[in-house]
Order: sequence, then structure tokens, then C-alpha cells
Amino acid sequence: VLFLLMGHVTNVWQLLVLRIITGLLGGFHPVINTLMATSAPKNRVGFAMGMLQTAMASGSIIGPLIGGIIADQLGVRSAFYATGLLLLASGLVCLFLVREDFTPAAPTPGTTFVGNLKAIVAQPQLRMIFLILFMAQASAQIIEPIVTLYVSTLPSVSPESLATQSGMVFAATGIAAMFAAPLWGRLGDRTGKYKYILMTAFVGASLAYFPQALVSDPGQLLIMRILLGTCTAATGPAVYAIIANIVPSKRQGGAFGLTSSATMLGNLVGPNAGGLLQAAFGLRSVFFVTGTLLLLVAMTVRREIPEPKKGLE
Repeated sequence: VLFLLMGHVTNVWQLLVLRIITGLLGGFHPVINTLMATSAPKNRVGFAMGMLQTAMASGSIIGPLIGGIIADQLGVRSAFYATGLLLLASGLVCLFLVREDFTPAAPTPGTTFVGNLKAIVAQPQLRMIFLILFMAQASAQIIEPIVTLYVSTLPSVSPESLATQSGMVFAATGIAAMFAAPLWGRLGDRTGKYKYILMTAFVGASLAYFPQALVSDPGQLLIMRILLGTCTAATGPAVYAIIANIVPSKRQGGAFGLTSSATMLGNLVGPNAGGLLQAAFGLRSVFFVTGTLLLLVAMTVRREIPEPKKGLE
């Protein structure tokens, strides 16, 4: 409904209000995560969360392409109408096709919203996961504002090809993550070594960032971005599998909500930090700082995150 209304706005303030309300309704991501984590067999949670991450990544890649085509062919307002209809279809699919076996429990002390929040925040492991997700997402987003600018500085890039080559660099990370996430999830389900998968992912992502500061053509940058996407794809399945293992099912919704807040906070802080770093120390410094931050995240995972003793059996 909100997106359909956006297609009818007559000034920017109406659009701003509708966008704010849309943001307030953005809490469906932790609900999706919880529904997936609690519905999948315990020994398949990692793979299920990997498939969910693939679905979200593929939508993020395909959506802007379709939106651009609709805007060019039918007008910008038509893109809002199309989005509203797609969301309506998603809601109907969820309502009629998604099965959920849920019986509300009788209220007991500590199961209120505030009680759940306190119980979740009181767990040191969850607080550490929140911090790790925030640092990881901020590190990933630090680089986003400068990618196009960085590509434009490479010797072999002409102004005529800048948009295409920048788009390829952007898309490469998402496409790699789309295919890699289920594989990471399956590996975690088979071995139960989610902690070590996380450490490997962050170390690999760190090592993929440092060379990006030294590339001399878009092809080299593209390879590093594919490696980056392959490594970062492990984060979601591993983190959600760990949460599904250490948090009781009745509190998993709140736990996934907390992790979503950490991700969104990273999305907010990361690009601003990247812009400040670029302005103060130059473009290439951003890659070195990001790689260093991810190494710190890997060390934090090693010290603070527990490894399920027998996986998610």
C-alpha cells in the first residue's frame, strides 16, 4: 500500500513520510529469519539460512535491473506500482502457502517484550554477535561510496565504460555471495564448525580487501570482489546457525531482530566512515582500513564466540 501511494506523491515531503513509515515496517527480515530457522530441521539450519541469503542477494541484484527497465519504459512512478504489486504477491504467498505450527504460550514472567529484550541483551554471547555483525557490516559498507570513484582512477577505464565497469564490480560481489551462501551453509551443517567458518570468512574477506588497494585494472579488482563475495557469504548462515543453537526458540525472534539492528546500524555507519576516510587519507587507505577491521573481527570471533559441541543435531 505504501509503495502504491508513493507512485501518487506530488512533493518530496509526502515521499519522505511514506519512506519513513516503510522503514518502520522493515522488521519483517528478523521474522523471516526466525521462521526459516525454526522451521528447518536442526541439522539443516545452515543450508536453509544460506538459501535464504541467496534469495535476498539475488533479489538485490535483479531488483534494480528490473526497476531501471520499468522506469525507462513506463516511467518512474510505474516502478513504485510494480514494487507494490510484487509486495502484495509476496504477502499472499506467505499467507496461503507458508505453513507455521505455532501455539502461543501462556504468559509467564520474563516473556513480555521488555523481558525478552532484557534476557537477550543479558547474554554475553549475543552481545558479542551484535558487535561482530555491526563491525562486519560497517566494514563491508565502508567501501561502497567510493567504488565508482576508485574504478574511475584505474588507468584502463575510459569515461564511456565507467558505468558498465563499475556496475560489474558492484554486481560481482553479490553474484558470488548468491552462489556461495548455500555451500557455506551446507558445510556448516555437515561439520558443525560454524565458529571456524566465520573465522575463515573474515580472514578471507580481509585478504581480499588488501590487494584491492593495489590493483591497476578493473579485471584485477573484479577477481578480488568475487573472492570477497565468496567469503562474506558465509557470515549469515554461520551466525544464524549459531544463534539457533544458543538461543531458545521462544526468544529467537528477538535475537534475530537484534542481529538485524546490528546490520542496519553497520549500513548507517559504514558509508559515512568510508567517506571520511577517503577525504582524510585517500581512496586506497579505505581498503587497508577495512581489511584490518575484518582481521580484528576474525580475532574477536576466535576469542568470544562459542563453537557448538556437536553442531546442530
